[in-house]
Amino acid sequence: MENPESKAWGNDLNGIHALGGGRFVAVGNGGIVLKKSPGVALPEMIPSGTTNNLRSVFFSDSLQGWAVGENGTILFSINGGQNWLPQNSCTVSYLNKVFFINNLVGWAAGENGVDLKTINGGQSWQLSSILPLITFFSIHFINEQVGLLVGMHGHVRKTTNGGHSWTSQSTLGGCNWLQDVQLLNNQNYFAVGMNS
Repeated sequence: MENPESKAWGNDLNGIHALGGGRFVAVGNGGIVLKKSPGVALPEMIPSGTTNNLRSVFFSDSLQGWAVGENGTILFSINGGQNWLPQNSCTVSYLNKVFFINNLVGWAAGENGVDLKTINGGQSWQLSSILPLITFFSIHFINEQVGLLVGMHGHVRKTTNGGHSWTSQSTLGGCNWLQDVQLLNNQNYFAVGMNS
């Protein structure tokens, strides 16, 4: 009989979130969720309820977290990643990144210019399509109003109203695929990526 943990390591792991105290949750292809607890040598494989590829995981505190991925998949946990329940994303687009500023307000971004927002912990998500031909790879906010989206073709979009509208930001260099972003304050950010 095959060890499920060895099978998990055969799949790509795409996202991880550290929960502190030697704990983390990682997500990956095939709906893989791994949870590492203190005092345990290897992470345990947790049933996610999906076989869709998962790209990102984020916890707003030590218990409440979300994972997103293929076919608009959004999963929600209220017990530190031990159990996961689906949430309705209103899209079938691939979701690449999820980020929450607190337990209620969060965003997810992905292909087809998709930007989702929730103000109730994911009980409902609002969908807006910013640039339908662009894939966004990352989203980050410093508060409920100010955030950035980054994606293919070097696209950087900024909001100062919680994601109701987005404006284009200039970028330096020739990076074609911006894959992650960290907003430092209202004016400054770090973004990383690669040339295609």
